[in-house]
Amino acid sequence: MNWLIEILKKRSWKVYAFMYGIFFFLFLLSFFSSKYLLEVEPEKVKEVLTQIESSPIIQEFRKLLEENKYFEIFTLIFFHNFQIAIINYFFGIGFLLSILLQASNGFLIGFLLGISPEFFPNFFELIGFLIVMILEVVAITSTAVEGMYLTYTFFRPEKMWKTKSKTKAIKKTLSQSIKIILLSALLLFLAALIETIVIYYQSSVNIKPILIGV
Repeated sequence: MNWLIEILKKRSWKVYAFMYGIFFFLFLLSFFSSKYLLEVEPEKVKEVLTQIESSPIIQEFRKLLEENKYFEIFTLIFFHNFQIAIINYFFGIGFLLSILLQASNGFLIGFLLGISPEFFPNFFELIGFLIVMILEVVAITSTAVEGMYLTYTFFRPEKMWKTKSKTKAIKKTLSQSIKIILLSALLLFLAALIETIVIYYQSSVNIKPILIGV
């Protein structure tokens, strides 16, 4: 893992802290707000849930779940989240868009968890959720940061690689980014596997599963 250490040396912990901070701030804000909203305006909560349930990926997930196609559920989760990671990489090039995506991910997950504690009624499911969330947030945040650093390299090649050649600097950063993207894919693979196992378990004990992932 020496290559990973070398890459992280070229990245600032402040950038990672900023991106993780955005996610968890919106996660906590949405979590507690949704609990309050559930008490005072439950109809509003139902409206939001109806919109979420009508999304194409949720409909596809429900269809596969009804047919007990768990391998297909695994591939749906993995490719959906990997697609988000790639989009976040390109959004990271523009800085602001990746920040907005990070905030929306935190808000959505916080909302779902705030209104649906029955989805994870025991320790096994809760631990599964936490592991999945950590893996996915790390993977998707990392790709966003890589996109940001690609842009930073373009404007400040001498700071990143001590060269005035933008082309050489971008090639070096891009080669590192590819490794991070592949590592993110591995993390998302593990997250999808764990999430599918939790979904299978929930189905077997007649608990209505949800998609844990972002």
